Amino acid sequence: MGVEMMVAGAAMSSYMGAQAQNRAARRGYGMSMEQYRLNLEALKRTREVTTEQVSDQSEVEQWKNYMQGMTITGRARAAIASAGSTTSMGGTGARIETQTFMDRLRNARFLDESLINTIEKINSDYLAGGVGATNQYTQLTQNYYSQMKSPFLAAFGSGLTMYGMYQ
Repeated sequence: MGVEMMVAGAAMSSYMGAQAQNRAARRGYGMSMEQYRLNLEALKRTREVTTEQVSDQSEVEQWKNYMQGMTITGRARAAIASAGSTTSMGGTGARIETQTFMDRLRNARFLDESLINTIEKINSDYLAGGVGATNQYTQLTQNYYSQMKSPFLAAFGSGLTMYGMYQ
């Protein structure tokens, strides 16, 4: 009768230990799931804020480009007027205005392309961060699942070991 009690005690102890280990693994898994969610939210918020900042800066640069073009055009008109001419000095003034306008359009296009490229980079970084967070989450999940044991198999194995020791 004593051997059976020892076998049963060892089996019960192993069963309880496996259940405790599984509870700890599930808690760890739950915490990793929450951390994964927080990581994705942080990545999303970073993308939103950075995109907004870049867009705002682009608007400022576009405005500066516009004002610079208008300033150059105004200076050209002032120079023509100070020369005592109300015409465009044989087309020179008109050419300066046209060139300033074309420069402003070219600069605006470059600023637009820069904004598009920067936003594409932000989105690429966001996707890469999401992939990294997902890979980390997957590894943690696999780690927690690998820690889990079948309480019944643990009890059975422990019982067999104890029984074998006393046979």
